[in-house]
Amino acid sequence: MSPEEPFCGQTLLTIGTYYKRNISGYIDLPTCIIGLIFNILNLVIFTRKSMRSQINLVFANLSLVDLLTLLTLIPISWQHITERNVNVDGESSYGQALFFIACHDFMATFHFISAFLTVMLAIWRYIAVVHPFTGWPRCNMKTTRNVVAAVYITGILLNMPMYLSRDIFINRDNNTITYVPSFKRDSILFTTGFAIRGVLQYLLPSVLLPIFSFKLVVVLMTRKESQEQSTPSSNVQNYARKLNLKQQSDRSIIILLIVIVLFFITKVPSGILYLMSIIYDRTIHNRKCFFGLRAIFSTLTVINMSVTFVLYYTMSQNFRITFRSLFKKDDSSSLNEDM
Repeated sequence: MSPEEPFCGQTLLTIGTYYKRNISGYIDLPTCIIGLIFNILNLVIFTRKSMRSQINLVFANLSLVDLLTLLTLIPISWQHITERNVNVDGESSYGQALFFIACHDFMATFHFISAFLTVMLAIWRYIAVVHPFTGWPRCNMKTTRNVVAAVYITGILLNMPMYLSRDIFINRDNNTITYVPSFKRDSILFTTGFAIRGVLQYLLPSVLLPIFSFKLVVVLMTRKESQEQSTPSSNVQNYARKLNLKQQSDRSIIILLIVIVLFFITKVPSGILYLMSIIYDRTIHNRKCFFGLRAIFSTLTVINMSVTFVLYYTMSQNFRITFRSLFKKDDSSSLNEDM
């Protein structure tokens, strides 16, 4: 590949640039608004007294992070709609450039936190199922809160190199001055920051999540087979309990598989894109590749964040009961099981 060629190829460069300028805002903005409503509902439901548990605490924080991510993406989507002829790198006034940088850095930090909360969710579920008596008591509410707090702090600290490598490029064209959000690309902080985002924020979670999820699915499938091979009990109550456990196992397997697929679709391509942008960041064409293709992956991520309510509602009976109770005056339901 010559230095003048875009690393994504001319076809993908054209598609990515066109999508960012003409399409992304019209898809992202309404999806963000729908996602905001759904994640507010998620947050309300998971913080209800009847739904409090270690697993649901992680779900609540995932909903909070998704909500904040969508909130920061709304002004960016609106800008793409109102300024369709804007340069793909985001030329604007100085104030707009600062706001653009702040939104993207906040969004990147929330992405990092969301990725590791998802991994934490898989680990917590694995411990709960495999070691319910020995390991699970250690993952109590206090421990869960501490780990969640550590994920937030780590997400901010590991994104510091990107914050510090930010810059605003001044573009003078005759009597017009525009400001382009950019990076100090010759800085070690820039290379370090992009490598951290590519590896730790996208690729590492994409390895850890399938490992723990696969282990959990194997355990659930093994238990399901042993329950099916066991002799049916004449006790109606015991049989109903076994049937309920089987249904819970089926739902857990399905939801984990869906989470893995969605995670791979939204995270792995972005991680590869970040690493490619470091290796081939030589020309404006490669920068347009990065910004254009990132807009496509950003839309996939927004859709992923916006459908979680439907996923939770479909897979969890407790979630459905709690959601319905929000619209009833008598909220006397007692729900003690996790999702």
